[in-house]
Amino acid sequence: MKKRVRAALAAATLAGGAVATVTAATPAFAAGGGINVTAACKAQYPNALEEWLVTAVAADAGSIYGWQCWDGSVYELGGVSMRSACIEQYGSGAVAYVVPPYNAYSWRCT
Repeated sequence: MKKRVRAALAAATLAGGAVATVTAATPAFAAGGGINVTAACKAQYPNALEEWLVTAVAADAGSIYGWQCWDGSVYELGGVSMRSACIEQYGSGAVAYVVPPYNAYSWRCT
């Protein structure tokens, strides 16, 4: 793998392209971003009757607390912990926050 990375860097340098330095260490927290709410629902409700059908629904799109997890669009499982979602998706140091406009789609992780 390292040989391929070195070869790609060498080729980019020879071609006159910009090269970014990448560290090999994996941090406890990766750079944040958006939240995959359906993945969060599946992680937070692993014992759902139809786990493969679990999905997230913005039941109240105008509220930051509007997300609900559903089992096959039939049974409401409950809400979503965005704090847990950030940690699951970005690592132990991740923090959930909202950005304007404050609605269901405003959640991000840092």
